Amino acid sequence: REQGVEWVIANGDYDYDSKPKDFENFLNAQLGNMFFTGISGNHEDDVLSTLDTFRGKQWDPWFGTGYKEYFFERHENQRARGGPVCRGRNGKSLEDDYGEFMSCEHKNLFFVSAGWNQISDSLLGAGGD
Repeated sequence: REQGVEWVIANGDYDYDSKPKDFENFLNAQLGNMFFTGISGNHEDDVLSTLDTFRGKQWDPWFGTGYKEYFFERHENQRARGGPVCRGRNGKSLEDDYGEFMSCEHKNLFFVSAGWNQISDSLLGAGGD
């Protein structure tokens, strides 16, 4: 904030304990009203922390609220304040595609994102490199 940063873009791996609400609280405390865009990382898609403890998917959970919902809501609030505008792919709603397949722009910056698990081996080559 002190250096004039307006927008933070993060590439996932927000926590290792499956606590999206805690990360949202951290963002609010550290960034305040600064614009933030989050992209899905591999740790947000973890299903099990141990063989006997069910965690659920952190990014887009089967129950409860995950990173995707928190970040999408934050995006909508930011957009209403003149922040970055993000769009889903091929006419899909941003609510469906947030953090996985989306393009965003703000002032003179434009980027396209694909979450960590959104690129198939067929696009990367046989070795997945």
